[in-house]
Amino acid sequence: MGRHLPRMSAGAATLVDHVLPNVPIRQFVVTTPFPLRFPLAFDGELLCRVLRIFTDTVSSWYRKRHVGRGLPDGETGAVTAIQRANSDLRLSPHFHTLLLDGVFSPDGDGKGRMFHPAPARGQAQEQTQVHKVV
Repeated sequence: MGRHLPRMSAGAATLVDHVLPNVPIRQFVVTTPFPLRFPLAFDGELLCRVLRIFTDTVSSWYRKRHVGRGLPDGETGAVTAIQRANSDLRLSPHFHTLLLDGVFSPDGDGKGRMFHPAPARGQAQEQTQVHKVV
């Protein structure tokens, strides 16, 4: 268990050691507006659709940016933990998403895959992503 902290839970250690590749990862915490919290807390299908919209939007942004740099189209990946309450136990469905900060695309000979880290992004790009999801 090489990359984890000594006090990390078993589930997190499994993700780090056996699931997530050793590439840059960006964490997103996505909260929901107050009027949606109750419906999302009790409608799993709706909650999954909202999560899908978020991950598809961000993944699409990564892929478009990747192709815009003249690289072949590729794929990214994400893992999300859904929490239904905040730290003071109030109803607040939200997502903790770990997204690969870049794109895997075919390597030069087409037999394997190579990871291309995303270029740094600024505050304006972050805000643009938020507005697309909202």
